[in-house]
Amino acid sequence: MRDVVKYSYRSNGIAGLYQGFGVAIWSVTLYRMVYLGGYDFIKTELWARQQASDGKVMSETATATEIPFWERMVAAQGVSLLASTIHYPLDSVRRRLMMQSDSIEKTYRNGIHCFIDIYQREGIPGYFRGLSVNYARSVGAAILLVSYDFFRGLMD
Repeated sequence: MRDVVKYSYRSNGIAGLYQGFGVAIWSVTLYRMVYLGGYDFIKTELWARQQASDGKVMSETATATEIPFWERMVAAQGVSLLASTIHYPLDSVRRRLMMQSDSIEKTYRNGIHCFIDIYQREGIPGYFRGLSVNYARSVGAAILLVSYDFFRGLMD
C-alpha cells in the first residue's frame, strides 16, 4: 500500500491521491439516501398497512419488528437493488478517475469530463458495466438492514 501511495504521489502530487474524491462523496450520499431513507419509508408504509388491516391505530412507540421478517427482507433487497442502480453511474465515474490517478497523461480532466466522455464513447450502457456484481453484493446490504432492525429491537 505504501508503494501505491508513493507512486501516485510522485506521478501527480497530492491531487493524485484524491482523484475521484468529489464524485465519491456525491455517490455515497446518493446511495445512502436511497438505501437508508428508502428502507425506512417502505418499512413505515408496511407497518401502517399492517396496522390498518388489523384495525389498530398507529402509535409513535411501536417498532417495525412487528413486520414479518420476509416482508422486511423483500423491502430491504428491493431498496438495496434500487440504490445500487441509481448510484452506479457515479460509482463508475469515481472508479475511472481513481484508476487514472497513477498515470501522468490523464484521460479525464475531472468528474464532469469523465461523465460526458463515457456517454459519448459508450452511451448509457457504459455507466452500468459491472452492475450485476453489485447486485450480488446487494443481498448482504439487505441482510444488514434487517439485522440492524432486529438488534435495535432487542436493545429497545
